[in-house]
Amino acid sequence: MEQKEFIETLLEIAFAAMVCDGDIAPEEQQYLRDIEKGDFYLKEFDMSKKLDKLNSDWELHGLNLCERILNSTYKLDLSEDQKIVIMDFAIGIVRSDSVMQQSEIEFVNTLMRNIKISVDIVEMRYGNWSIISQA
Repeated sequence: MEQKEFIETLLEIAFAAMVCDGDIAPEEQQYLRDIEKGDFYLKEFDMSKKLDKLNSDWELHGLNLCERILNSTYKLDLSEDQKIVIMDFAIGIVRSDSVMQQSEIEFVNTLMRNIKISVDIVEMRYGNWSIISQA
């Protein structure tokens, strides 16, 4: 997948990860802003226009937007590296507010199946990602 197309897809998936529980937590928005500042893939990409469009679509379509984005991931032709980057974003966002909801777990599990990334790879990289440890 070409870099520009991948970045747009990555942002859609990241947005869907933010809204899959029906709410956008401030911590999730901050996590995405922090990624925009420091992530290699987003270094020369202006996210604000794409995020404004996604926010408008979210206000119009609600969870149907999330479902549409998630369903579109099934057809993606991704490299193994791109799959890992997508999982980094998705898991990072759903964990960022320190509250793990069932809808977020289902979103990530479906995403893993759709992009055809091994559960073993995800577990090796993130451990038990669906558990938020209480410090």
